[in-house]
Amino acid sequence: MKRAVIGSRAYNSQGLANVARHVQSLPEDTILVSGGARGVDQVAEAAHKGRVFSFRIYEGENQYGVEFWDYGGKNPRMVRFDEFFADAKSALKYRDWLIAHECDELDAFWNGWSKGTETTATMAKDLGKKVTYL
Repeated sequence: MKRAVIGSRAYNSQGLANVARHVQSLPEDTILVSGGARGVDQVAEAAHKGRVFSFRIYEGENQYGVEFWDYGGKNPRMVRFDEFFADAKSALKYRDWLIAHECDELDAFWNGWSKGTETTATMAKDLGKKVTYL
């Protein structure tokens, strides 16, 4: 099963410890889908010992894009998508869309005001995915 564990960048240390505990409690064969952002996403990646798909934002010449990291083997591979965006906000929305489409279920550690977490969770719900707020 592919499970997205996403959340706010501004999350307190106790909340981040809860993220790590939650991810460590997932079945070993869980494939983690992550946005790769600091905070919840990176803590989830570090706590997961299995396969990780991570979508990260990169910056080119006055353009932004999304790169895909596959941590399934010994050497992570990175693939840059050909899509480029004129601003970081558009690239972030595309990354959120990729997360929502790639996962089977989504766990959201939401601080109540993070737009990215809310947007990704809403997209996943609209696609009929199970979304759990933790």
